[in-house]
Amino acid sequence: MCVGLRAAREAQKITYRQLSARTGIPFPDLALYETGRRAPRAENVARIVGGLHLGADEGARLLDLARQVGNPDLVDADPAAHPPLLLEYEHRAAGITAWAPDVIPAPLQTPDYVEALGGEDERVVLAASRQHVLSMRYRVLLGERALRQFPAARDVRRHQLHHLLKQTVPIQVVPDTVMWPLPAAFACMTLHRERQVIVAEHNRCHAYLTSESAVAHYRHTMASLEEQALPERESRGVIAGHVSTLLPSEV
Repeated sequence: MCVGLRAAREAQKITYRQLSARTGIPFPDLALYETGRRAPRAENVARIVGGLHLGADEGARLLDLARQVGNPDLVDADPAAHPPLLLEYEHRAAGITAWAPDVIPAPLQTPDYVEALGGEDERVVLAASRQHVLSMRYRVLLGERALRQFPAARDVRRHQLHHLLKQTVPIQVVPDTVMWPLPAAFACMTLHRERQVIVAEHNRCHAYLTSESAVAHYRHTMASLEEQALPERESRGVIAGHVSTLLPSEV
């Protein structure tokens, strides 16, 4: 919520005082809303949406988030169109472990791979902007299916797998033969003071889960996947093996 409000105001390059004049909300309150130290009422969010002259979709999204204030779990629709919340969590995370059953995780995707998946221009930009996580404590558990089942030309697939082999982040492959059906994609993030957040992905939605029961469930699932994952060196061999199947045939 606070991330979306700040991003919307900063996008228009206006100050708290200017927004206060437009909405009638005291500017100290606006600052508290954006830093998360005070939860705004839905009617105040509506005034801010009007003061910023936001489009219908973005305004509806912020109002929906405002109604979820106080709920430890929330859903953010189409984060590719509205990435600030996802990026904010990733920037603040001290460590991220991602599970990707059938698609290469966005921070590791090449532009051609994103386009082959049907990504629009903004999704290519979002994938590139998320590569900052590669410089931090980021590790990936990758379903073997993601190495061979995606609709793309052979050269695009080969380049994507070569890109994985160049990475310094830990990548462990989970064989197809374990845990069926495989759980959907999600990530375990550790924030300041060991606070845990689960980011679960489904189509164009991300769910941000912080309730004790949800975190415990997903951490148990991640632990089970870690037990089944191949060691890093063996995983690199599996990836290299899939690359070899995509090499041009000798005449």
